[in-house]
Amino acid sequence: MSNYFQTNIRPAITVKSRPVEFRVYYDVVTKICTHKTTAAIPSYDDYIVVGLEFYNSVDICSNYQVVDDKIERIESVSKGYKNLVPDTNGKYLAMKNNMIFVVDSNYTGETDQWGYRCK
Repeated sequence: MSNYFQTNIRPAITVKSRPVEFRVYYDVVTKICTHKTTAAIPSYDDYIVVGLEFYNSVDICSNYQVVDDKIERIESVSKGYKNLVPDTNGKYLAMKNNMIFVVDSNYTGETDQWGYRCK
C-alpha cells in the first residue's frame, strides 16, 4: 500500500496543443466564399485550408471565389460610384421622403423608388 496522501509527488499533466487549421468555407454552387473560421463545422463540408497570412488578408469573404481548388479575389466589374436617383422603375424601394430605410414589397406605406446611375 502506498502513502499517496503523505507524499508531495503529484502526477505531471502535459497539454498537447493541436495544430490550428485556418479554414475558408465556400458555397458549392456559386463557389463564392461564405465565411472563415478555425473551428470545424460539421454541417459544412466544403472548405479550403489556408495559411495564417492569407487567412488574415481575407477581409470580406464574399470578395473571394474558388477557382480550380484555389481561392482568388474577385475583381469588381464596376470602377465607379453609383448615385441613387429617383426613378419610376427603380430597383430600390424606400419609405416616402426618406431614402435611408429600404423596404420590401410587403411594406404597405407610401414608397419612393430609386435607381442608380454610375458616375
